[in-house]
Amino acid sequence: MSNELKVSVEVMARGLAMYHAIFANEAVDMLGEEQGTELVGRVVARFGRERGKRIRECSDAKGEAPTLASMNKNYDLPLSAAWESVKFEDGSDITYCPMCEEWKKMGMIKEGKLYCAVDAAMAEGYSDRLVFRRECTLMDGDACCRHRYKSKTKGDN
Repeated sequence: MSNELKVSVEVMARGLAMYHAIFANEAVDMLGEEQGTELVGRVVARFGRERGKRIRECSDAKGEAPTLASMNKNYDLPLSAAWESVKFEDGSDITYCPMCEEWKKMGMIKEGKLYCAVDAAMAEGYSDRLVFRRECTLMDGDACCRHRYKSKTKGDN
């Protein structure tokens, strides 16, 4: 992977992080804590579900089953270009996130945390049988964001 691609993706990620943090901050300033946070949550959830649906369309077009492996294969961002992680069969441990770094730099961790709900929404949009959980997060000062997925089986709620 070229250094130019890595820099470009990192700049894009930091720009999206800045946009989101400013939007979240303005929503709370304009609507108050409760309504502003609710609006941001709704926007992030919809954005995540729509991204998940688009990724699923790519998987479906290739005749691939809606699994975590297929979601990762058809993911809509070149994560390895700017994020650093350790991959596991059921997810990954993200050890560097340019968006997290931007939110910390801006002093907007609370706003950034609202965006992190996008991961669960993407899994939901990709498949109602795929369940996401985050066990720890860089935003809280942990060593990584631990993302884990499991597939619901019949009878699971």
